[in-house]
Amino acid sequence: MRSVMVDGSGRVSVEQRPDPELPGPDGAIVEVTATAICGSDLHFLEGHYPVTEPVALGHEAIGVVVETGPAVESFSAGDRVLVS
Repeated sequence: MRSVMVDGSGRVSVEQRPDPELPGPDGAIVEVTATAICGSDLHFLEGHYPVTEPVALGHEAIGVVVETGPAVESFSAGDRVLVS
């Protein structure tokens, strides 16, 4: 998958990253269809927080659930979700 990354003050790149893996029985994988950069992302971009390894931008997103763990009861594959 592709991801927008900050790899230092004022440096943004689009990188190929590994596909996500289900984090556990209570987790889910969401295919992001739209995202936004939030104020906390700007701290990394503007160099207020040191970046020791690239940080993905856009942690507020909407998308479609692709897979859920067996303990997830509120969502299932195909559901549209908001991630805040």
